[in-house]
Amino acid sequence: MKGRAYGSHGDDGAVSARIALRRALSVIQRLFAPILPFAAEEVWSWWNAGSVHRAQWPLVATDVTSDVTHAADVDLLDALCASLGYIRRAKTEAKVSQRAEVAAAQVTAPRAVIDALQANFGDVSDAGSVLEVTFHPTDSTDISVDVTLV
Repeated sequence: MKGRAYGSHGDDGAVSARIALRRALSVIQRLFAPILPFAAEEVWSWWNAGSVHRAQWPLVATDVTSDVTHAADVDLLDALCASLGYIRRAKTEAKVSQRAEVAAAQVTAPRAVIDALQANFGDVSDAGSVLEVTFHPTDSTDISVDVTLV
């Protein structure tokens, strides 16, 4: 997300990343406030008015349509995280830096997952330093990534 926040995917991507990071930081601070009250209050004061202890507790959407959308988002996030996990594991096993470039990554997954991954794989490519990625549909429900290091 760091690259996207700095504009590697254009202005719209940078705005989206910054909003997501801001929202995540806000939620994390409110959740940590009861456990780390002084630290949470100090960090909250750097970018918010008032007290973190008076801020509204994070809410979860409860209507049916958002549950369906939320489930799809969670599935996509799981697939993206699994893909990045395979890439990082390959680098660890090869005993190279996590910053090492990946010449090619071949992602094998179900067609529905591949469609979602193709639209959102930019952040994984940035995080894993992937130069080229190809997608291969399968009938299996598993996701796998074959990695070729530079």
